[in-house]
Amino acid sequence: MPIYTTYSQARESLASLMDKVIEDSETVIISRRGKPDVALIDAAELSSMQETAYLMRSPANARRLLGALFESLNGGGVVMTFEELQQEVGLLEPHPQKPSTPKSRTRKTSELQSPELAR
Repeated sequence: MPIYTTYSQARESLASLMDKVIEDSETVIISRRGKPDVALIDAAELSSMQETAYLMRSPANARRLLGALFESLNGGGVVMTFEELQQEVGLLEPHPQKPSTPKSRTRKTSELQSPELAR
């Protein structure tokens, strides 16, 4: 629920209101006499809302995004790492396969001892 306050009260306690907005994800609605209300919200939240509105503006894109969300919420989709996703969309070149190196031969303990100790 948003916090409602007047312009005068907000001015007196602006620092604490800003802390509540950031720390508690609160929205503060400030009413002004004879003028429209304004909202105080976290800048990151505003940016996120603007990005969502932009992405949902196109009906085709909105259908695609909501379909993907619905599929994911119902256990569908493909699980992959961030690197796999980058490679899938062409942002990362595939790693070349390293040539396999021959494994070194394991020696028996008796081969590692000096001839005098092996007796």
